[in-house]
Amino acid sequence: MKYLIPLAMGITLFLMMFLQGTSISTSLFGGVGALIGGGIVVFLLRKQK
Repeated sequence: MKYLIPLAMGITLFLMMFLQGTSISTSLFGGVGALIGGGIVVFLLRKQK
C-alpha cells in the first residue's frame, strides 16, 4: 500500500507531461524521476518511525 502513492505520482506526472505534448522519452524520464523521488520519501518516512 505504501508503494502505491509514489507509483500513482509517477504515472500522473507521466500522463500530464505526455498530454501536454512532451516527447515520450522526456515524459518517461519525468515519470521515473517522480517514482524514484516518491520512493526515497517513503523510505525516509519509514526510517524515522
